[in-house]
This record gives sequence, structure tokens and C-alpha cells, in this order.
Amino acid sequence: MRGGVAAMVDVSKQPVKKREIFGWCCFDFANSAYTTIIVTVVYAVYFAKVVAKGDARAAGWWGTALAVSQLIVIFGSPLLGAIADVTARKKIYLMISAVVCSVATIGLYFAGAGEVWLALGLIVVANVAFSMGENLCASFLPEISTAQNVGRISGYGWSFGYLGGLLSLVLALVILESGEGRAPWTFVMTGVFFIIACLPTLLLRERARPRQLSKGETYLKLGMAQLKQMVVELPRHRTLALFFLSMLLFMAGLTAVVAFAAIYATQVLEMTQTEVIKLFVVLQLAGVAG
Repeated sequence: MRGGVAAMVDVSKQPVKKREIFGWCCFDFANSAYTTIIVTVVYAVYFAKVVAKGDARAAGWWGTALAVSQLIVIFGSPLLGAIADVTARKKIYLMISAVVCSVATIGLYFAGAGEVWLALGLIVVANVAFSMGENLCASFLPEISTAQNVGRISGYGWSFGYLGGLLSLVLALVILESGEGRAPWTFVMTGVFFIIACLPTLLLRERARPRQLSKGETYLKLGMAQLKQMVVELPRHRTLALFFLSMLLFMAGLTAVVAFAAIYATQVLEMTQTEVIKLFVVLQLAGVAG
């Protein structure tokens, strides 16, 4: 997604404004509500206890849904990247991903006890949209940063993300403590939070210029060509290849921990939902500082 051969960008003639960096960071602020409330803290537990009615297979279903969504992202990203590069509409596709994730998240409100397939279907849609949005958001970083400040701007985005997760946790805690049976309203809050908080992302400028496909060229062929080029070049960059491999293994483990942390906390450690939220509030504060 970052730097495909189809993208034509001249950043030097279009100075980056601070409001653009702020808008870019706001997308991390917004989408962190989804990962925090839905994937990690509240919905994972709600799915196992309420939707799956405590079925012992619930954790397996949950993990399978997340895995399926990531496989879709793995195979779909080259195509989406090629389309975004050629059409120069990254920002539009980024906002579409936010809307789709938000709507699917709000839809979880209607997946009640026993409606496992509806819940899992919505999770797959939401997680695919979220992950595609992550790719599209990352593709803006080379355009709004330089070699000197890219690390700092990236760090701002991460910090904003933890702040967004923290605020969504506080809102969820307020909703849950307002009365019994309020958990579904945290899903509605999360979807609304995402779509409203990412509005400043519209401040980003689309610096790439669109181009026409060559004769016989398709978006799929272009995406596969870019992927093939990366595979061919990667062996010449041994350090980068090792980094990719280590990141793959590290992130796979981290994702598993994140996806099952709340389920483990409630089922094994016998923590209450409120205690789990308070635990993650502390963790979010540590993340912001980091």
C-alpha cells in the first residue's frame, strides 16, 4: 500500500500542514475504539457469554472469525492498493472503510443470544474494513512525513490511538454501570465514536495524481505485479526480510493475546467485566506514555 509504482506523488510542491498530521492521527484515535471495545475488552466476552450462550466452542468460533477476516485482508490488500494508487482516491476509500466498520459494529447490537452466525458475519465484515483502513491510513505516512520526522509522526499516531482507546473504555464503563443489560449499547457507542472521531481525517490531502490503466492492464494484474516485485527484491535486503519475518511471528502472538485477553480474564481469572475494563484503562495509560 505504501509506495506502489502506480502512485505519482510530488510532496515537495505540496507542503504538509500541521492540521493534516492531526487529521491523520485522528484516524488512529477513532479506530482504536473498535479494537479496544469490540476485539479486546467488551464484545469478545459478550460473544462468549451471551451470543454463544457460554458454549465451550465460543472461543474457537471467535478466533476463526478473526482469522478468516485477516485472510481476506491478506489476499485483498494488493487489489485495493492497486486501485487506490491508480485512482488516487486513498482518502475516499479510507473513509469508506471507516463507515463500513462503524455500521457493522453498530449492527452487533442486533445480534442477540443464539445468533452466532450473524455476530460472526458482522465481526468478519467489521474486521476486514478496519484492517483495510489500517493499510490505507499507513499509506499516507510517507506523504505527510520526511526521513527526519517519520518516526515522531508515527509515534503521535500510536499515542492518539491509545488515547482513543482510553476514552472509549471510559464511555463503555459509564454505559455498563448505568444499568443491567446495557452492554449492546457499548457497541453502538463504538460505531458512532469511530465515525465521528475520524472526521478530522478529511483534512488530509490526496497528493497522488490518477492515471489511466495501460492496454491489457487490470487492477488485479497491477496489484499482483507490485507484490511480485516486492518478493523478487526482498532477498536482496536480508535485514528487511528478517524484520518482516520477526514482525509476522511477533504480531501473530500479540494479536492472539489481544483477541483473547478479556475472555481469559473473565473465564479463568474470574474477573468481572468492570474489573477488566479498569485493568485495560491502566494498560491504555501505559501505552500512551510509551
